[in-house]
Amino acid sequence: MFKFIPSFAAKNIDKTEGLSGADRSKSIIFHKKGYSERQLSEKLKFSKTAIHQAVARFKTFGSIQDLSRAGRSKATSPKDDHMMKKMVVRSPTTLSKNN
Repeated sequence: MFKFIPSFAAKNIDKTEGLSGADRSKSIIFHKKGYSERQLSEKLKFSKTAIHQAVARFKTFGSIQDLSRAGRSKATSPKDDHMMKKMVVRSPTTLSKNN
């Protein structure tokens, strides 16, 4: 029986996760040595798009670190969170509007 074994098998990467810092640094080092994005994707076993995004991010921002993301800030402080947890543990059946 003939079994197909692809010569290039890209690793599965979550869209939200992306490449790790070590993988990004490898791709940047090899890119600086003159490897093309296609050669890098075959060598490191990542998709060409992931390699391209890592190289483009490095060229734009000069860093391989993840960028900070904007998001909604927390409405409560850690002290408030602790207090609410304590209230629930003391009386789990009491409604919050009764307090």
